[in-house]
Amino acid sequence: MRLTSGGHLAQTTDLRAIQGKYVGASYIDARRREFLNLTQGDRPVAEYEAEFFRLSRYA
Repeated sequence: MRLTSGGHLAQTTDLRAIQGKYVGASYIDARRREFLNLTQGDRPVAEYEAEFFRLSRYA
């Protein structure tokens, strides 16, 4: 972290480096699988997202 000109802390550390040091790989893999299996209604989130972006150009 570094101090910005406004006196606030800015995060400059890579998130993956932190995860690798403090969170086990099996935990990260389990959360990744959990995320990929999320659903919105009866559709997987990835499918819902694709439909959302397809339709958003008309909004």
